[in-house]
Amino acid sequence: MPTLKQTLTNTLCKDTPADPGGDTIIWDTQVHGLFFKITKAGNRSFGLFYRNKTGKQRKPKIGNFGPHKVPSARKQAEEWLAIVHQGGDPSQDKQSARTPIEKPTVADLASRYLSDHVQVRRKEGQSRDNDRILLEKHILPVLGEKAVDEIEYDDVFKLHRTMQDKYAVNGNRALACMSKMFNLAELWKMRPDGSNPCRFVSADPEEPRERDLEDWEWSALAKALDEYERYQIGNVAICWLIRLVILTGARRNEIMTAKLEAIDANRQILTIDDHKTATTQRRGRRKRKDIILNDFAMLVIKSRLDHPDWKDNPWLIPGKPGTNPDGTKLHRHMVSPKKPWGKIKEMAGIEDLTIRDLRHVFATEGVDNNVSLDMIQKLLAHAKPDTTMRYAHRKLDAQRETQQAIAASIASRLSVKK
Repeated sequence: MPTLKQTLTNTLCKDTPADPGGDTIIWDTQVHGLFFKITKAGNRSFGLFYRNKTGKQRKPKIGNFGPHKVPSARKQAEEWLAIVHQGGDPSQDKQSARTPIEKPTVADLASRYLSDHVQVRRKEGQSRDNDRILLEKHILPVLGEKAVDEIEYDDVFKLHRTMQDKYAVNGNRALACMSKMFNLAELWKMRPDGSNPCRFVSADPEEPRERDLEDWEWSALAKALDEYERYQIGNVAICWLIRLVILTGARRNEIMTAKLEAIDANRQILTIDDHKTATTQRRGRRKRKDIILNDFAMLVIKSRLDHPDWKDNPWLIPGKPGTNPDGTKLHRHMVSPKKPWGKIKEMAGIEDLTIRDLRHVFATEGVDNNVSLDMIQKLLAHAKPDTTMRYAHRKLDAQRETQQAIAASIASRLSVKK
């Protein structure tokens, strides 16, 4: 590589021939570190050699000859040397300017939301799974690659509207999930404060689902449960789950994930720590919940305890067993009752009935039997009284029937006719 030291001029830079054997370097005698480079292919450019404050060598390119002449190259070199003298690094600054700042995407936000919020704040099981499924199946396919700070009202509104039209209430669930995510995005400095794009997107009103059992459905369900268990059509634990839900009003997952050791047979109570309305208390303790086990529920539990196939399984509602790494049997609770419950409904000839509906059936039966709404709230473990007020109209109906009977008696004495 030929290396020369001369005072750079435009004529010199233009007329010096390229060396087919390698690059030619001409160092300027006026500005220390300024050099002119001619490649063997004939490309001509200016550069600057210096060491940064850590002693590392730098050789940033000033520019090609033509757009840059010797005077402009010297001026740029002097400006850069001044920066170096102050402890700066023009080469690093130039590289940073070329490299665009990667903005966090909605996919990045979702990943942190799941790890730093859902996994920390939410209970295990369905509560965590719901947000994960909403993100993976609905939100991220549409918004995942967009930058967090570029999401606007229209993006959220269109996604919510599309989901509501196709998946009913799932759009509202997705809206709530996104609203929480973007609130956290502001806290995590991914968006400006007060810029949550979900602020003015309104959730659609939801009518609470009310599904009672007609007289024929009661007898059909009872017969189907008996036959399913008697003939062992599938895992008979589904029958215990259904009966316990409808007899106690407990949530499906509370029964399904309970252990036998949590049952106090003397007090007839099932105590669970990990439930839907559990809240984190001081010192990291969670509020426990006691599910009252009436005499009929205890008969179901006795049937479970007496079953020979599940003697060594610690779960109240046993599921399909697995195998531990050491080859021993792994006991599991039931994970999804969808298929066996579908079979029972098919046997009973009942459609449009969910296990969740059975919990509401318990509540409506209580209201119809003049149980107070306060007591219903306690039995169902509703965190807010407003949730229980959905049954208030049934309470009024029961009161109206009672009042009608009393008034009829009075009217007969007063000779009042309709």
